Amino acid sequence: MDGEKRKREREEQKVQRQRDREQRKRIEQEAVDGIRAARELHIKLMTMNKRKRDVDEESDGSLKRRKSQDTELDESL
Repeated sequence: MDGEKRKREREEQKVQRQRDREQRKRIEQEAVDGIRAARELHIKLMTMNKRKRDVDEESDGSLKRRKSQDTELDESL
């Protein structure tokens, strides 16, 4: 009787350890997926910011060119 009980307990512990391992693997995979998603989002944001900066610099550059042309016209008058 005691041998049967111990055998059943060992089997239950084995099943519980297997569940725990699977849960840890699932949690680790979720963490890896989250990190990967965060990296992708970071890259997208950095790209968007760079584009915005480039557009802003281009528009600032055209304003500067326009101002310098206006100044040159004023000087020639």
